[in-house]
Amino acid sequence: MLRKTPGSRPTLSRVELLLVEIVEQASCIERCRPVRSVGGSGAQVADHEQRLEAQREAVQKAREVRNQLARTGFEILSENVERLWAKIHLSVAVAERVSGPEFGAFGVRVGEAALSIGTAAVP
Repeated sequence: MLRKTPGSRPTLSRVELLLVEIVEQASCIERCRPVRSVGGSGAQVADHEQRLEAQREAVQKAREVRNQLARTGFEILSENVERLWAKIHLSVAVAERVSGPEFGAFGVRVGEAALSIGTAAVP
């Protein structure tokens, strides 16, 4: 069995100092209540994550509503363009419907005149 040499053994004052430190740390643990703090922090984190998730869902829902409104608006505009084309073609039989990048979503040419309807880029 190994034994410490007498010079390396702790002194009584060192033992007392260590015991006082242990008692002070124990009282700090009582005051600080780290278990409750961790539990409270966990609850705060969970609450924060729930709020973030609710915000993400609200943003997603708003985006879906906005996209549905945009689709409905484009459908209505497309129907209006088709009615416009029907009226133009009925009034001017030589009118021709044209397409291409210079005419956008809808283009009509009557001789030298041209009409085009396009969409604007929205950021």
